[in-house]
Amino acid sequence: MIQRIQSIYLLLASISLLLMVLVPIGYQQTEAGVVAVVGMMENLPTLVSSVLGGIIALMTIFLFNNRKFQLKINGLLIFMCLLVIGSIALYQFVLGVNMITTPNYIPYALSGFALIFSILSYRGIGADDKLVRSMDRLR
Repeated sequence: MIQRIQSIYLLLASISLLLMVLVPIGYQQTEAGVVAVVGMMENLPTLVSSVLGGIIALMTIFLFNNRKFQLKINGLLIFMCLLVIGSIALYQFVLGVNMITTPNYIPYALSGFALIFSILSYRGIGADDKLVRSMDRLR
């Protein structure tokens, strides 16, 4: 049942997590006054967790036969979204204190959207599981 609404939510979560690779985390001004873009390649934990979260979200779409396992993997996806938000915040505000950095808030928005879509898909998968279990009781 790939045509369920939670599959769309998972696809949107995957797209938003994978788009984070293209978005800069911040802008750093050097001593010469040149503005340099601080991207995901400088922040390896965020890069790995966002790409891994996007792959997990795509993988979760095709686990529709086993809803209990899909719920567990979706819980892992929610944790990965929180990990992405935490690693961006750690890089921008704790490790970037010594740099003159202007933060970019688009990665927060994208990871927040991914978190919201993951929670919505978790609720949808749970509702489907509850519906199937109620139908089994009627037989």
